[in-house]
Amino acid sequence: MCIVTAEEIEASEMYWLNISKTNIFARHTRSGHQLIIYSMSIASKSRAAMILPLPVLPVTGEDALQFVDLSGYPNLFDDMSAVCLPEFTLDSMEGLDELGAPALEDAAPSVLTVHEVGDYEASYVPTMADFSRIDPCFRLPDDIWRQLPDYSDFGFAVFQLKLTLTDDQLVENTIHPMAFEFPTRVTEKLYFPTVHVHDGAYHATGDFYHRFYCQRENARVEFKYQWDIMHGQEPEFVEPGELFEWFYRTEGDFTDSIDMQRCEGLIDPDKQLSSMMLIGNFPNVDILLGDYIKERFVPIVVPDVETAKKVVQMSSEEVAPQLKNLMEHIRDADQAVVDVLGPYLGSLGGQILPQVRSTLKSGHGPWIRALLAHVIRDWGSSLVKEVESELTSLLPVRQEQTRLAAKEFCARHRLGEH
Repeated sequence: MCIVTAEEIEASEMYWLNISKTNIFARHTRSGHQLIIYSMSIASKSRAAMILPLPVLPVTGEDALQFVDLSGYPNLFDDMSAVCLPEFTLDSMEGLDELGAPALEDAAPSVLTVHEVGDYEASYVPTMADFSRIDPCFRLPDDIWRQLPDYSDFGFAVFQLKLTLTDDQLVENTIHPMAFEFPTRVTEKLYFPTVHVHDGAYHATGDFYHRFYCQRENARVEFKYQWDIMHGQEPEFVEPGELFEWFYRTEGDFTDSIDMQRCEGLIDPDKQLSSMMLIGNFPNVDILLGDYIKERFVPIVVPDVETAKKVVQMSSEEVAPQLKNLMEHIRDADQAVVDVLGPYLGSLGGQILPQVRSTLKSGHGPWIRALLAHVIRDWGSSLVKEVESELTSLLPVRQEQTRLAAKEFCARHRLGEH
């Protein structure tokens, strides 16, 4: 998350506080630790600070986070961008791989240790309570914290930018990337701090001008998962050979283009660099890289009894994503298929409750009878109670067989007796 606070925040003067061109590199280093290298461009005529919440392993003390001085390599992200080649070359993407201008800010603590790191001063705030130990100018108001995701057990890296724009400057500050390593509680995924607070308020969506870098074996499919999520789409399986205009990667050795000595060993020369471009207005959330769709989604279709018998051998975890599809399909199945699948679906109990409610409300005669005879026949009283109103609403329906089946079921379970 990138929370930017300024010494002087007035709505009428917020035009001068401008943040863009964010680059973030993340990877796991030694066991249980994560590295972040962060850069951005900032235009500010007042002292500004940036706060990055981090999922630090609890109770690791004030020295848990280690800052790394990259003042000797201000153009690191320029070099990283140059070696990560686009899968697609589109006219609309020209120039977007030149996001190298970093800019950072920092909060100068009063009691917490202050680290001089090139163009900024850095502090590690181990808990939210420790914000009382930094410069009050760079603390967030309580009402903003209440709007944000729950960072109550996070640690925080705070950077105060030493430079401000002069009156005759109309361009952004260009300063070197900031870098730090911390013990993480999220050992299987990479954390990218991307929540924005740039104008003294939290908004549900934010403007992204971000490029993300990592060195992970499944980076391409993991980035695709996040791309789909951020665009409000259901994550999809990545087809072999499928190319993306927003995805970049290195090809072969890149150590001739990235100065491995100046980058302080933070980049692994033996692993591919991968990168995702994200530009636009998206949900204002942090990104955890690690999820992806491992198999192509193939809808379960049950045309016959033999297929139904295979379905009932599947685990509930395998069937769970397709319950809605399966319930809708079984409505049109013949009695033999219903007899096989009914008891199995009923054994799923509460997992299938939403689909049962939906089906009962539909009033579909033949399937309602199968539902009563098989799916919820053996449910316990507590689960049956959950659909009591839907069941009793079937008693006056026109279809005689459905009405009689519902009446018998309700009488057996003593429903509607109040």
